[in-house]
Amino acid sequence: MKISACVIVKNEEHHLPKWLDCVKRLADEIIVVDTGSNDRTVELARAAGAKVVFFDWINDFAAAKNYALDQATGEWIINLDADEYFPPENCPKVLALIQRYHPDRRVGGFLCRRIDIDPDQDNKYLDDVTVLRVFRNSRFLRYEGKIHELLVYQGHRPLEMKLATDIRLMHTGYAESVSAEKARRNLEILLAEQKRRGELPADNFYLADCYSGLGEYDKAIACARRTIASDVRFLGMTNHPYLLLIRLLILEKHPADEVDEAIAMARKRFPALPEFAMMEGMTAWQRREYYRAEQELRRGLALYRRWQAEPHQDFYVGDQATNLLPEVYDDLGQLAAMKGDTDEARRCFTESLKERRSDDRLVYLCRTLRGVSAEQAVAILNDLYDIPKEAGLLARKLYTLRLPAVCLYYEAQSGAPVYPAFDRHVFAGESRDAARLAADTAAALAGMGHWLQGKGVSMAEAALLLPGAKERDAADREARLGSQLG
Repeated sequence: MKISACVIVKNEEHHLPKWLDCVKRLADEIIVVDTGSNDRTVELARAAGAKVVFFDWINDFAAAKNYALDQATGEWIINLDADEYFPPENCPKVLALIQRYHPDRRVGGFLCRRIDIDPDQDNKYLDDVTVLRVFRNSRFLRYEGKIHELLVYQGHRPLEMKLATDIRLMHTGYAESVSAEKARRNLEILLAEQKRRGELPADNFYLADCYSGLGEYDKAIACARRTIASDVRFLGMTNHPYLLLIRLLILEKHPADEVDEAIAMARKRFPALPEFAMMEGMTAWQRREYYRAEQELRRGLALYRRWQAEPHQDFYVGDQATNLLPEVYDDLGQLAAMKGDTDEARRCFTESLKERRSDDRLVYLCRTLRGVSAEQAVAILNDLYDIPKEAGLLARKLYTLRLPAVCLYYEAQSGAPVYPAFDRHVFAGESRDAARLAADTAAALAGMGHWLQGKGVSMAEAALLLPGAKERDAADREARLGSQLG
């Protein structure tokens, strides 16, 4: 049994090494179809032993991908995009699946979950869709569609696509730095295709995403509404336009009744999905309807746990809820803090930081850590940060958050000075040493001030020369942020 890995590329030198590392674990043959690169893409592919062929780009993804399939000699195809890869631990599972079903000619391929992450934001989770990337090499399986191409079976004998529930595919192509460029490219191709062949109901789904990515929210809302009205189903994405519509209505400050109507419509269509209960809870929180907010947020979390544990999920819906978890835990943490339940607030803010790190969330959490021992606080933070690698970073972030013993611990873990000597004495409770140092420093500064004044240097200019000026400015900004949040 032979496996061929195929990909179409253009200027993918950034993504290609990870793609090559992945497919080398899986394929006997690697085929790279270049559509006009002017970077090191072709050089990297050839150095890895890939067969490189060339295809003139004609604004047609299906044509390029079918050309790649025509080059493959394997019995199975692994056709990942250049910005997709299976994590190393998933590769043996992919091979085992192919070997298991290879003798059964009724099975044509395997669907798996693709996790969209943003490498520009510490691999932030973005989305989850179901995709078909592993399939038999058959003349009856070919791509259709110049943009958002789909693999279509054109034979007469039924062919089954198995859902591989334990295999994850990672995708980095929706990074914030390139999302607008891709949206612009996709919109241009899609509008040209509509002009050529007329409009199709499915077009509105993709147009909504394009307009949203370009910040044209009114157009995105209109397209999302038309998608929902058409009731077209999309593999792993049928629930997506409902959530997009709700998000955009809130972003554009549409009337509350309009937002509520969209949420109710989505909950009626997908009663078992968690994201719409979560959205109802978050909108209630924004309106200060705290009792309803807590009810719906907790209902959303319960649905989320049940949905994640379900082994056989609907192929036509994807995970739109994981991306909401940090906001859900933030709101629940704030609600717990308002009720005086510090332990629950701490748990929620910890979960929020696990899902997505941010300085604001660290401030929320640290306010709940003031009532526990330094050892407990360190244990909680050590689970969230890579220590000692991030110890210095964490020490700087904690500077204004009133956790002196914790600050000193992370400074020590960093292996380098983070704080001025005066602050270190204060954090350690050494008031006499701090006062003595302050007095010595004041005398030295007074002498320096007189000398600089004699040289014609203003006090504002002199302040910039003092040690730690930049750090104190950053700390002041962080302190102001903390007071605004608190």
